[in-house]
Amino acid sequence: MLKALNQPKTSNADTESVTKALKKEVDYVVGELATQSEIMKRIVELSRSTRLGKLGSLYELTGEAHVQGHGLEAIKQSITYSILGALGGLFLGLFIAALAMIFSSMKQRRALEN
Repeated sequence: MLKALNQPKTSNADTESVTKALKKEVDYVVGELATQSEIMKRIVELSRSTRLGKLGSLYELTGEAHVQGHGLEAIKQSITYSILGALGGLFLGLFIAALAMIFSSMKQRRALEN
């Protein structure tokens, strides 16, 4: 294509068609370079976050950029885990109270039998 542009004997129609084809190829290469640049940025970001102990996984390397809502999502997760923790603590407390009641009643029976 470049040779066709540099030849002095080419007509205007040939020059225009070659220029359009060349522009199309250049746009494709520029798009590919931008995509590869974004992928490299993700690789570097995930590498840093993995080294710092944050979450990162290899399948995310070629994925699109993810927008993470840190504020609202963190609040939802903290509420969810707080409720789950409270329920777990309640059931553990009830279980311990039931065991204490059973042992207490067994102790009282033994005391009454003696």
